[in-house]
Amino acid sequence: MSIFPIPATDQFTISSKVEISLLEIMNIAGVTVKTITNVGSTVDVSNLATGIYLVKATTGRGETGFSRIAIK
Repeated sequence: MSIFPIPATDQFTISSKVEISLLEIMNIAGVTVKTITNVGSTVDVSNLATGIYLVKATTGRGETGFSRIAIK
């Protein structure tokens, strides 16, 4: 999974070799601040405060991957 641009401002693009069925964005304390079930290639983060976030992507087979993103 790759996420760009970093840092993101209003949105970021996510690409993956497998289809992502669930995307969770968590703050540095581990609290989920955004959950997306219909994951497209572009994710709106305009409502998130500036900071570092953890992105958890889950596939339809239950596999998970993590990445960090900075919101500016």
